[in-house]
Amino acid sequence: NKPKILDDLANEFADYYAAHFNKTIYLHYDASGNNSQANSRLTYAEQFKKILEARGWLVILHTRGNTNPEHDKKYRLWNALLREDKGLPIVRFNAHNCKYLIISIERAPAKKGRTDVIQKDKASEASKKIPAKEATHYSDAADNVIYGLYADYVSGGSAFVPDQIDTY
Repeated sequence: NKPKILDDLANEFADYYAAHFNKTIYLHYDASGNNSQANSRLTYAEQFKKILEARGWLVILHTRGNTNPEHDKKYRLWNALLREDKGLPIVRFNAHNCKYLIISIERAPAKKGRTDVIQKDKASEASKKIPAKEATHYSDAADNVIYGLYADYVSGGSAFVPDQIDTY
């Protein structure tokens, strides 16, 4: 079994969603999606887009700049959304299709960083006992989408209030 590469993932996505009538995808990715390999003129995001477009999709690339937002901002946004603060969109998870995302979120506790800023505890990524699909990788992917879609709702509005850090 060879490890999967980006092309495999793009094709698996296109296969899985082939029956969908609306073939438009808004692709949210972290700053590393703007990187490319030495043997390609395309960034990772552009490569993914190219494969999907060849399969009949319209792909709109979204990212919030060339650096990833601080986890503190994503943490506060998630808390406001999951509390279902008034005026914010409601976020729900499909437990069947999002099993590993839910596990990943559960394995992504917050911790205090060096400057008392909230950080994601990514210890699960280094663990030899925790499979990669159960580590914090999926929660990072969800952060990219949620932050890309909804950061403007709380990035200075009245719903954006500090939370206590829950550590365990």
